[in-house]
Amino acid sequence: MIADNFESTAILKSVQKLDPNVNPTFVKDYIKTIAQRYFDREIVDARAMKKKLKCEYVAIRRIDIVKFITIIHHKKSSKIRRHWPLLKTKFPILRELEKVYRFFSNCLAQTNIKLLDRYLSVLDESTCKNILDFAKSIRKDKIAIQNAISTQITSGLVEGGNNKIKLIKRQAYGRMKLPRLRQKILSQGFLFCTP
Repeated sequence: MIADNFESTAILKSVQKLDPNVNPTFVKDYIKTIAQRYFDREIVDARAMKKKLKCEYVAIRRIDIVKFITIIHHKKSSKIRRHWPLLKTKFPILRELEKVYRFFSNCLAQTNIKLLDRYLSVLDESTCKNILDFAKSIRKDKIAIQNAISTQITSGLVEGGNNKIKLIKRQAYGRMKLPRLRQKILSQGFLFCTP
């Protein structure tokens, strides 16, 4: 387990399964000795490291940054809000991503098609390859995006129904043939299905 980079707590738990009466401090010391003597490395206890580093470091995950950029201001994480200016100076791409997202959300909120062309010009000024690829994909589907911005019609109902039908199909995989599957779908009360 030491060779496979297991933590000392995981090794201790497996030893305690074999012998519940074993002394935990003795086992941890023994694990550290074996790791140093035969594997020439220190074995780290994750809990002890978290306690030690808790006051010194703040862990910010990528998903936290995405949520911070994309959600409403008053629901934003105070942990990231406190470090956001430092993050933007350290990683300039974050400033660019925030600007791109804000501009696009304004395009959608104002339902103004002319803003989309300005948005594409803002994307072209970017230095990030992924943002430029995003601009290219928007240009490819520009008509569909303009229709989505200008009209209030949505395909959400149909897509939701498709999702439910696929779920029923997955649950019934291998257990029912097409007529029974059709009955099951119709029994769920989908309005857009015809008998």
